Amino acid sequence: MIYIAIVRLQMVFLTPTELVQRAHEQDVNVLALCDHDTVMGIDEAKIEADKLGIELINGVEISTNWEGRGIHIVGLNFDKTHPKNDRTFSRTKITERKKSG
Repeated sequence: MIYIAIVRLQMVFLTPTELVQRAHEQDVNVLALCDHDTVMGIDEAKIEADKLGIELINGVEISTNWEGRGIHIVGLNFDKTHPKNDRTFSRTKITERKKSG
């Protein structure tokens, strides 16, 4: 069974650990954690997933604009430590702060 959770952690009151635990309660054995414009929850989720025997897939939902419209691109199974990824997420957060500020 594959279960992909796309969760905005700031809107859903579950920590990455709690999300993995809930997935385990539902007999999920493969889980992708995708949060908006950040990979910060992946390390925490990975620790719990390893404990519970769940395969965790690195995920992210990247916010961008295309032809004047806001869109979200889901990225799965990537190297979250790659330097270009860090720059992408930093640039996205700066853009989001400008829009909200």
